[in-house]
Amino acid sequence: MKFRLILGIPLLALGLLLFRCAWTITAQPPETQHAPAEQMPDLVTQTQTYLPGTEITPQTTADLRAWFSTASRHHMPRVFVDRLPADFTEQGDPALFIQVIASLIMRENEQALRERIVLIDLNRKQSAGIPWSSQETLFFNSLVDKYDAGAKRSRESQIADLMKKVDAIPVSMAVAQAALATDWGKQNLSHPFDQKGWIDTQTYDFLPFDSLIQATRSYFREMNGMPPLLEWRVSREQFRDLTAHDKGYRFLPGLYAYMPWDDTYVDRLRAKADEMDVVAVDALTFLPPEIPISFQTAQTVIKTTAGTFTFQTELAESPEQRQRGLMFRTALAPDAGMTFLNKSPRPIGLWMKNTLIPLDMVFFDDQGIVTNVVERAQPHDETVRMSSGPVKGVVELPAGTIQKLIIKPGDTVSVIR
Repeated sequence: MKFRLILGIPLLALGLLLFRCAWTITAQPPETQHAPAEQMPDLVTQTQTYLPGTEITPQTTADLRAWFSTASRHHMPRVFVDRLPADFTEQGDPALFIQVIASLIMRENEQALRERIVLIDLNRKQSAGIPWSSQETLFFNSLVDKYDAGAKRSRESQIADLMKKVDAIPVSMAVAQAALATDWGKQNLSHPFDQKGWIDTQTYDFLPFDSLIQATRSYFREMNGMPPLLEWRVSREQFRDLTAHDKGYRFLPGLYAYMPWDDTYVDRLRAKADEMDVVAVDALTFLPPEIPISFQTAQTVIKTTAGTFTFQTELAESPEQRQRGLMFRTALAPDAGMTFLNKSPRPIGLWMKNTLIPLDMVFFDDQGIVTNVVERAQPHDETVRMSSGPVKGVVELPAGTIQKLIIKPGDTVSVIR
């Protein structure tokens, strides 16, 4: 299947959205025009605040897949992978690899477009002779350093240079480059974008990175800052608003400078793009931020023949709380857990989908008597673990707790709020 590169619309839409945000900040209603400066939203401060998301270091490919389980053809979760798990190089998963790299590039693109909005506003002020604030000047100087625009002597020429550099990178192009460099994440993970530089005074080679996040940020700065990639950036500016399906290919010729020692690079990159079974990767957008779910806590006391043991547990009582449960938790303290409670006794069934840690389960009736237990339910297992009959609730505890405390049917559970 062809690699359809649909660029422009999503990034342009994001830019327009950010511009709208900038406008609402600078064009306040009349009644707020004279509010004290410290109470007005500050565009520079907002831009310097990094966008939300969760950085993860999954231990297995199954864990990684769980984190991206909410991804769809059109939307991505705000999950950013620091390192691929060791078993990924053995199993491989091109679709999952695309999601991993795409989310990293999408985050950097968001930040660049936020910076671009500020840059546009500063350019407007410069043209109109409006002085910049000290904070705006510091922010502009940070952009000059970040994007290597210091060689330009005047502020106007620096702004013109930055307008070509402070911009988004086509997600599909970056994915194709990473796929070519790593064979879909199976090798060369210390240099996932094949960036070269001086390792020491004697060695010029592929630059090693400790993490994908670090490598992506370096790649982003290189694409938007290095002088040899000027032709590529000019192409990006020229084709910014095009929506043709082959738009992404128009950026490729400018990449000859990315690997000047390899005159086959662009052709191999095009071939890799043609291999990719990706539909509209450049149209991907992030899912809206997930509404946090809060849990009340209680003491859950379990009495066994070995003694009385108290756990600090979160209470899952509402449908939203029960649905979330302990999904995506990466650790659980030995004396912690979650207690699921029904308003009245009924059968309960639990599974481990999107759960990243092994768990024990203790079911109990409306008298607090343990009816049955499940030991060491494994992450991602979609087998439904049922209560032996109608129960008041179930306590999920760290795996191994049942064996350690000798918890068995007939023991008692009490929940103290």
